[in-house]
Amino acid sequence: MMSSSHLLASGATGRGLNRHPWAAAAAAFGFHFVLDFIPHLDPDDIWGDTGPLALMIGVATADFVLACVLLGFLLRGKPWRRTALWAALSGIIIDLLNTIPPIGPWFKSWWGTAWLDRWHHAIQPDVPTDAYLIGFGTQAIVIAISVWLLLRPARSPERD
Repeated sequence: MMSSSHLLASGATGRGLNRHPWAAAAAAFGFHFVLDFIPHLDPDDIWGDTGPLALMIGVATADFVLACVLLGFLLRGKPWRRTALWAALSGIIIDLLNTIPPIGPWFKSWWGTAWLDRWHHAIQPDVPTDAYLIGFGTQAIVIAISVWLLLRPARSPERD
């Protein structure tokens, strides 16, 4: 999934578990793999592994920046903001470790993390080119539900 789906869904997880920050971080990290298991569309699904690298990086960067801005706006003034941000970072950290140099090549090759990287990529289903609507649709649904969960009013002051 694109980082926007991971960041917003993990932020919503942080809101739901706001009284337990460590549980929120662990749940968001685990939820990353659940989201990746759902059929979705990534830039390399559109352009392939040999596609225009600058364009793929540009799309991924724009998606990440826009999601961070949206998450910051949605969390503005919320009492559970720290936990939601902590969970959002936990939910996207594996993608950051995987792609950002110089950590990425090390993360992919060190025996302690190489297995996790291989498994992370193995669970992600490829969306065929004729199923782009499904790939975009699953991410749109995840984003919409996440935004709704982040915007919904508190059930009671004690719970939120």
